[in-house]
Amino acid sequence: MRHVVSALIPSSSLGIVLALAASACGGGGGGATTTPAAPAIRLDGPTATDVGVGFAIATTPEQGDAPPQSTIDLVLTGSDGQIVRTTVAGYPAECSAQDVPEGSDVVTVRCWWAGAGLTVHAVREGDELVIRKLSIFEEAEEDMAEAIETHRFALTAGANVHAEATEAP
Repeated sequence: MRHVVSALIPSSSLGIVLALAASACGGGGGGATTTPAAPAIRLDGPTATDVGVGFAIATTPEQGDAPPQSTIDLVLTGSDGQIVRTTVAGYPAECSAQDVPEGSDVVTVRCWWAGAGLTVHAVREGDELVIRKLSIFEEAEEDMAEAIETHRFALTAGANVHAEATEAP
């Protein structure tokens, strides 16, 4: 890589360029840096006043030493028949829906394999449905404050939102 860089930049400037590049990448010696999470993807949900929220999970079984692979789609079903479906996560593990209280507006899927996993939550916040993902580890407390928001779906103002059964093919 240095040969490519030095061919493009005069050697007297190379040290300055490398120092600037290192500081821009967090390599300035100031300790660990945290990359901010990408902003959540914003999408429109169904325009109905009654919206069912569920997940669809597709899992490819483990093959040899490779873990199973799961894809998690969020499925929003409006009372008017409109359906919005989009992939919100993929994970190398088996995933399953978690039980939620009847009438809940929170839906959760948990993926787990060999001591680690992922929890995906769909929860209503005002007139939006928010998707958050949290990495989980064996014998570690789950702290939803550490979850990363990945998607936001706009809902009709005042829409009734309820959990629906998760699909598994």
